[in-house]
Amino acid sequence: MISTAEYRSKVMQTATKLFLIFMLALSGMFSACSPNNNVQFSGSKPALDESQSGIWTGHWVQNGEIGEMQLDIEIKSNKISGNGSDQAGIFTLDGNYDDQGSVEIIKIYTGAHTVVYTGLYKDNVINGDWKIFADAGTQFQTGIFQLSWN
Repeated sequence: MISTAEYRSKVMQTATKLFLIFMLALSGMFSACSPNNNVQFSGSKPALDESQSGIWTGHWVQNGEIGEMQLDIEIKSNKISGNGSDQAGIFTLDGNYDDQGSVEIIKIYTGAHTVVYTGLYKDNVINGDWKIFADAGTQFQTGIFQLSWN
């Protein structure tokens, strides 16, 4: 059983996260927010292509905190690779995408944990969710992210 103070802390953390997500959505920082919302595209299909290889910027949200990222990404033949850094450390990227805009990227921190990013590409932006898994393969932490091609 958790104490009243722990319960209040968890409630405040959850409320802070929801407020931050709401404010980010209002400010337009997350145009598609999550790939799980079944966004349907009309007209031409969104597609990443080799011309978008290069410097990307982004951020993730964890426990109400925003972490900024700098990434150097190569896009080729439905594959994504690269490297970057953020306040958690230096990382490499390996992933893929399809012609419908779905993106999956594995982010591996040097000597540390791995993060799985699942998102949706539209208008030079990838929005989605991230997950960190514990050693036993169970979900450990989750949050949202956004990557932008400059």
